[in-house]
Amino acid sequence: MDGVRGNVKAELEGGDAFAESTRGSLDVTASTGARITAEDLQGPLVLRLREDSEAEIRQVLDTLTAKVHSSKFFGSGINNLDLVATESVVTLENIQRMTRFKVDQSEVELDLSQTEEQKFNLKVPDDSYVRVLLYSPCRVRVRTSAESGKGVDVTGCELQIGTTGRWRGGQLRSIDGRPPFMLIADVGDTGELRVQGGP
Repeated sequence: MDGVRGNVKAELEGGDAFAESTRGSLDVTASTGARITAEDLQGPLVLRLREDSEAEIRQVLDTLTAKVHSSKFFGSGINNLDLVATESVVTLENIQRMTRFKVDQSEVELDLSQTEEQKFNLKVPDDSYVRVLLYSPCRVRVRTSAESGKGVDVTGCELQIGTTGRWRGGQLRSIDGRPPFMLIADVGDTGELRVQGGP
């Protein structure tokens, strides 16, 4: 689909699909190992991935609603993301806003260094691994986690374990005086959270 104007609904079982420069809503369900590549979408996208399917989505100017199960999803340059992922591998970068981020038994790479937000709440449930990249300065507050913050590794940001603990490490303010980005996390007993702050 190249340059399509109007609303499209598609169901794919296996095979490959490509969409570029569409203007209108897309509603796509992919299963049985289907692969989807899409870029430069002007309009809302609803994406359902299951049964070892894959999707690479770039430049969505509207809302992307993604439900990912036992699949792989890569998203970049998304204006607004609503994500639910289970037993999947997810990579996200250059996300402006997120209305929902819910993962379960998944492996996630989340780059928030370009986000417009100043604060983000994150839940890392049991048997999930989440790696987050943040711009500096940044603060990470881990409200709940396994004993002594086991499963939590933070570099380049200030860290607080619990709501009353001391802040330690990191940089308080940037050269231009920008306030720190705040990541508030709840980590399950067998969940893993890795955070890296940088320029």
